[in-house]
Amino acid sequence: MPYQKDDVCYAGYPKATLYVQEEDGTWKKSRELLWGDWMEVTAAAADGWLFVRARGMEDDLTFRVKEEDVQKERLLEVTFVDIGQGDGALIRTPDDQHIILDAGQSDNMYRFLRWKYNFKKQQVPFKFTGIISHSDLDHYKGFEWLFEDAHVRFSTIYHNGIIEDTSKEGLGGHVDINGRRYVDEIIQDTDAMKGFLNDRERWVGKTKADKDSPKVYGKLLNNLLESGRVDDFQALNTKPGEPTYLPGYEPGSKPLEIRVLGPVLERNNDGEYRLRWFGATPDSRSYDKGKTKNGHSVILQLKLGGVKVLLGGDLNTSAGVFLLEQYGNSGDPLPGTEAEMGQVVDRARAVFQSDVAKSCHHGSHDVPDELLRAFNAAATVISSGDNESHAHPRCDTLGAIGLYGRGRRPLIFSTELARSARESSTTPEDYEKLKKAEEKLSDATTEAAREKASTALEKLRNVVFGRAVEVYGAINLRTDGKNLVMAYRKEKLNAGWDIYCLEPGANGLLEYKPDVA
Repeated sequence: MPYQKDDVCYAGYPKATLYVQEEDGTWKKSRELLWGDWMEVTAAAADGWLFVRARGMEDDLTFRVKEEDVQKERLLEVTFVDIGQGDGALIRTPDDQHIILDAGQSDNMYRFLRWKYNFKKQQVPFKFTGIISHSDLDHYKGFEWLFEDAHVRFSTIYHNGIIEDTSKEGLGGHVDINGRRYVDEIIQDTDAMKGFLNDRERWVGKTKADKDSPKVYGKLLNNLLESGRVDDFQALNTKPGEPTYLPGYEPGSKPLEIRVLGPVLERNNDGEYRLRWFGATPDSRSYDKGKTKNGHSVILQLKLGGVKVLLGGDLNTSAGVFLLEQYGNSGDPLPGTEAEMGQVVDRARAVFQSDVAKSCHHGSHDVPDELLRAFNAAATVISSGDNESHAHPRCDTLGAIGLYGRGRRPLIFSTELARSARESSTTPEDYEKLKKAEEKLSDATTEAAREKASTALEKLRNVVFGRAVEVYGAINLRTDGKNLVMAYRKEKLNAGWDIYCLEPGANGLLEYKPDVA
């Protein structure tokens, strides 16, 4: 059916070009829209052209686009937001559901979502699904701004089931069974979460000093629970031999499947399922809180059609070896010979192989080569920050990702490199505009004038402080289940996109096609 006025459509593969009319009546190339970007038709097609408006474009300008460059189908979109040091991604499903997977440590994710969805214009709170891969500050602290905004609501907060507390071990205690140590408590559901948070000494402490500085994670979750803006808490984990899926994304329920590959529970002699404590190294006889918490990150694999995307939190070598054992060696210790290890990798690859993978732990060196071989990714995304002490991404990790990636030219993307400007970068002109907008707000004498000036100032701040991080640092993934595009904005204003197209090769797996786009 031909496009009609007020129809919604989307930029076609791999991009669409918008044209604007000059004063002399000629049409000049104006902007590039990435595959899947939203448009609304303002006039029916004529001579193969549509007149449209697009998000973020000037309302007083009329744009046109070739009808052949648009489509009616919504894509799967994953936006790896530049949240500095840490992780944060927005998943927008083909049926227009919105999942936040981690939110970094600062307010970058909040600013990105506020810019993208314009919370203040929503008649009812905008509803998200939230997933906290694990309780590291640079993965969950950014939820604070979202949890405090009355314009936002969460249907479910998923997490890995481990909550830091005031116990000696700091992860809910432990139990030793058959020479192995396990986390003794997994917060599986809303009732368990309420029980934990109601016992304030578990996350605040017994002494006055403790009460003055409660555990940040517990405080964050408690504030959300008390706000009434979350419907449910659930732990995400899986059991050996029993594939688990994010509720609502099981095979057959809708085109997009989201499989949970970790944390992996182990069944003990008493019949209970628990999460293992990890050591600093796979062979270590001591136990490490950080390795355990990170190693049990929520691992998700998104599958649409023939395309798979792997999101793995802060996996480390100890956890990586454990996962190879579980998925590649029936739970037994890894073999010693190269040939036997190759068979383990092949079996693990049958599960983990993905077209795009989010690099474990921001490009840390602490990941086994065999796990990267099992991922066999054609493109890898690294989320890291400028001002951090870990030197992420590590040089040897970048080399290993390239060595074990799929194809002749495996792709490596970095939020840090996609935004070469500093997060807070502004020009002298920007400062002058901000100063004038602030003065206008200060001089406003009526409520209507103050509201108008406040809205204008907020919009300007979003443009000035948002464009470096939310726009120019974001790595965008778009796919229809057949082809896939990875892209980020060029930093010069209106310069368009740097686009990389992956299409099926001779073996059916996606390959980077440098001659496309």
